[in-house]
Amino acid sequence: MLKSFCLFFSIYLSANESLPIYVYQHDWTRKAVIGGYVYRGTQLPWLNGQYIFADFLSLELFRLEEVSGAEWKAAILPYCSPSKCEDSQQKYSSLMQYILSFGEDLKGELYLLVTTDLSGTESTGAVLRISAQIRNHSHRPFFSVVSGIIGVVAWQVTTATL
Repeated sequence: MLKSFCLFFSIYLSANESLPIYVYQHDWTRKAVIGGYVYRGTQLPWLNGQYIFADFLSLELFRLEEVSGAEWKAAILPYCSPSKCEDSQQKYSSLMQYILSFGEDLKGELYLLVTTDLSGTESTGAVLRISAQIRNHSHRPFFSVVSGIIGVVAWQVTTATL
């Protein structure tokens, strides 16, 4: 929502309603938020308590963090490009054409449901686990295709097709 739009409609809020805590800034490359989860796992302690979400069109991952009281700030959660990923992981970079959803396991670790086919006629889906990896002596997350890779986070692919 646009902030001015939210503020305009705030005069119509009932006593039990409130404005959004964050207004997603978007343009023609960012269109739809794919809702996520507040990270509660142990693999990425620097993300603990932050809300992780994605944009469907831009394929960007974001982290939303409360910086003070009622102020929230979003930042892109980077992931590595195929040229920087390990050779064994490069094949998984093509899986992430569309982020469909998030999931969470009993330990609070996060997963992405991704596909390259929106028509549903091909078995191109994968479940990617967001996990920590240290590469070239730097802390960067990666996604492991449940095993692929992503920047301060990594993927891991499950063997099941979706």
